[in-house]
Amino acid sequence: LVGYYREAASPLEVGKRVEKGDVVAVIAALGLANDVESPVAGEVVELLVANGQAVEFGQAPARLKGD
Repeated sequence: LVGYYREAASPLEVGKRVEKGDVVAVIAALGLANDVESPVAGEVVELLVANGQAVEFGQAPARLKGD
């Protein structure tokens, strides 16, 4: 989605473990909040966007080290 990145209820942090399907971010676009689910399981190793930052279609919010 194209819009503005917002942290999920449980914000991403380096070292945090996420599972496939976990809501990892919210993209605000056209006044609507759209949940972004993780396509894979793994550990967050790098955050790639900041809260409130504009994001483009296909842009990942974080880099994960998969299992």
